[in-house]
Amino acid sequence: MAIPNAQSAPSDGIVVRFAEFELDAGTRVLRHVNDVKPMEPLPFDLLLYLIKHRQRVVTKEELAKVIWARDFVSSACVARAVMKVRHSIEDSASEGFIRTVPRVGYQFVADVKETQSQPAAGSSATAPSAATGTKGPMVAVLPFTNSVGDPRLDWIRLGLMSVLTGHLAATHRVSVAPTETVLSSPPPEKPTAPRNEVVSALCATNGWTHAVEVDVTRSSAGFVATITLHAKGEQHTRKVTDAALEALPRAITQEVVGIITGERIPTLLSHHDDPLATQVLSRAMQALMNRQWRAAANLFKVVLDMEPHNFRVQIEYLHALASLNDPACAALGQRLLDIAESTGDHESCAAVRRALGKMHLKQGKVAIGRSHLDKAFALSSQGTHQGDTLETLELLFTASLSQNDFAEAESYAQKVRALSETSKCQNAAVSYANLCAMLADRREEYSHSLEHSREMHRLAKQEQVDSSRASRDWYTAASASVHLGLLKEAAANLQGRLDQAIADRHWHRASRIAAMHACISLEQRLPSRVETAIELITSRADPLALCRPSIWTAHGYLCLANRRFAEAAEHLGRAIEQWRRDGIAHDEHTIFPWYVISLIQAGLKDRVDEELATSRGIAYRRDMLLQNGVMYCDAMNQHSQGKVETAVATLDYIVKKSKPRIFKAWACLDLAWLHAEAGRRTLAQQTLRDLGPWQHTHPFAPAVRARIAFAAGDFADALACHDQYFAEIESDQESAYMYELRDAYARAASGHVAEVRLRNAPVLPSRA
Repeated sequence: MAIPNAQSAPSDGIVVRFAEFELDAGTRVLRHVNDVKPMEPLPFDLLLYLIKHRQRVVTKEELAKVIWARDFVSSACVARAVMKVRHSIEDSASEGFIRTVPRVGYQFVADVKETQSQPAAGSSATAPSAATGTKGPMVAVLPFTNSVGDPRLDWIRLGLMSVLTGHLAATHRVSVAPTETVLSSPPPEKPTAPRNEVVSALCATNGWTHAVEVDVTRSSAGFVATITLHAKGEQHTRKVTDAALEALPRAITQEVVGIITGERIPTLLSHHDDPLATQVLSRAMQALMNRQWRAAANLFKVVLDMEPHNFRVQIEYLHALASLNDPACAALGQRLLDIAESTGDHESCAAVRRALGKMHLKQGKVAIGRSHLDKAFALSSQGTHQGDTLETLELLFTASLSQNDFAEAESYAQKVRALSETSKCQNAAVSYANLCAMLADRREEYSHSLEHSREMHRLAKQEQVDSSRASRDWYTAASASVHLGLLKEAAANLQGRLDQAIADRHWHRASRIAAMHACISLEQRLPSRVETAIELITSRADPLALCRPSIWTAHGYLCLANRRFAEAAEHLGRAIEQWRRDGIAHDEHTIFPWYVISLIQAGLKDRVDEELATSRGIAYRRDMLLQNGVMYCDAMNQHSQGKVETAVATLDYIVKKSKPRIFKAWACLDLAWLHAEAGRRTLAQQTLRDLGPWQHTHPFAPAVRARIAFAAGDFADALACHDQYFAEIESDQESAYMYELRDAYARAASGHVAEVRLRNAPVLPSRA
């Protein structure tokens, strides 16, 4: 027997009466005598279905398949929903509305009368759909104030704010400003002005007719929400009290809509009133805003188990899956897109296409991803949700950058700039500076990149932007600092970002920052800092799949610092393999030279030749940073095979042809050393001058100067420079060769030159 769909039971417009209850399928309202009985959507559907099929026993499996639209709902979940139905209709043993058939299911046994409902004059029988839009007052919900004093309830501020926004939108009585738009609204020109003036200025700037502020405190009976509704210079204040924190948004909605429209809405037809579900949804939205994708996805899934037809939550769940590149994203996205297109819901279409575009970009399917994003941009630019338009432009910029189409990437950056100027959106201004920094970084214009990054931070601080965009540029700023040789500045900035990411419990970002921090600490010859960065993550982070490649990378750097080369190759190889599966080419290319270096140091010659041969693919031809890294590995491999002059020629090519970047710095250091070994002191000194700022910031530069000084016969200076090198590094894991050199310099400085016999470096010295 085909199982009917719950949405057809009974048909819209039918009123069902039993005992003293009246169930209106059109308006989805349950009444008892003259009172409206609040009822959640899922139990409402379940009751309708039981009434529709009251001539038979409905099994638990059928209810799970129809009401929850899935096969794997537990019988306990079904029983809980039935319990809520019984509570709403005051079912008891004497009334006997619903009969339980043990281990089978349920049957509705009360006498039922069905009639056609009559819509009230001048109104619709059903609430207007979200797709049609809502005219009337535009309400903005401002971030909640958490005055509870419990840091474990930090999700009150943005989580309950987002839930209240959804509740207000679900009433269809008012228009509601999106949370992203509210958070990105420009700050007041006079932040010290009275609060009512500040909020009035925000309303005037953004076109809001009302703004809602909520301050949550604790009382002996539970929690108290003090509501302040700003409207045209006036203020309305209400207080609601509830023992359950999660139930406050529903009560606040009643008060706000009551003040604005004069109506007392009986129930929230599109949102559940389950306190547990409200708390889970609050935490999910908080995780989403903090870009904690896995936590958000898991929490949204819990909400959907209780409210499977909640379209808004399904779209938010889709975005979390897209950010995780989860395989379930494609099928869910297509289903939601079909629903949104069939109802003409352009806003939801844009949101779904944005998620699908993000997913395809992560999978390396740039053409498909851009097709979705182009359509999303066309749809979102028609609306008023600036945050959606901005996010779409950022994704299109990323797609262009991934294909090295710098001209097109710049055109999208200019569109972001235009958005910031026309809408006064501060998030867009911060984003524009960030995109310029990223573009300059990819063009290898590192001074410009660092300048734009600093401008972005200045703007974010000046405008007090409450957005994660201000903390997502850490890689660009650190990359530019490293390529310019500003190692200490990069390390200090990353340490601050790492601490902030850990405080925010943003483990994915924290793991990536830790990996780069570990790389810089390795370059500075400071293994203990590498250990500290790793301990901060591995001791606290949830071992999410997204975090693992970065953690493996950090472990690889630590092993390199401690001269455990085979172990380093294993960790870095695992990270590269994972990034290749995830289609994250940039991270793969960044650590590839370190991987080959660890293979060379471990003596794994066959694997070295294989990796160098397979590295010269399509990506190699269009990624200059990867080219220089691979060429440097060629030079190191040649040197390890005794082909010193061939290695010198390769390093010389990198120095002369490459723009300033980390691989040029490595090549300069090693080439200067090899020239000194061969007695070419003038060339060695010239090559060291080509190093630029690195000659003053890289810890290995004094060691190179020591080698040149020794070649020139200045033995005291050689010893002093070499001791300077040891003073700047942690020498516990330094190679025996560097200690051997120090002994030779010391003997020569004390006059025993004839006894000194220097041997050449066993590998390129800057990587020794």
